[in-house]
Amino acid sequence: MCVTSVYYSVLVNSDRVGLIIPGRGLRENLVEVTNLMNILTTYTEATGQEINLSKSEVFFSRNLSGPTQEDLARLMGVKHVLGTGMYLGLPSMIDRSKKALFSFIKDRIWKRINTWSGRSLSRARKEVMIKSVLQSIPAYIMSVYLISDGVVNDIERMLNSFW
Repeated sequence: MCVTSVYYSVLVNSDRVGLIIPGRGLRENLVEVTNLMNILTTYTEATGQEINLSKSEVFFSRNLSGPTQEDLARLMGVKHVLGTGMYLGLPSMIDRSKKALFSFIKDRIWKRINTWSGRSLSRARKEVMIKSVLQSIPAYIMSVYLISDGVVNDIERMLNSFW
């Protein structure tokens, strides 16, 4: 019906010898990690910039077993993360629920609006605050990621209500 596993046997002088089960394991990953670390060493030697491995993180595919991921991270000397962290103020991995992931943008804008709501600001001051502060909050994030229409609409509603 479908192939669920693959294995090979070898004929030597017309005799079947052993059962070979192909696969990618730690041995292949060790070669790749060694190559990666050699590239980083070459970069360090060429530029004079040293990579701080204690501040570095690695994220692996789900196709690699957990113990193997931990072993490789230990060999590299970096921290193994699940891809849920932030880097330069942005999420390091994007999953399917973008609206929930980018809700921190709406929170930042809402906090700014709440600090100004108690003040009696003229229309001109509100316009300056919206254009110079509130619209700049999502600008950096939008230059890196495509934000969902729902998040953009929510931000527009907040700005309109403040205006």
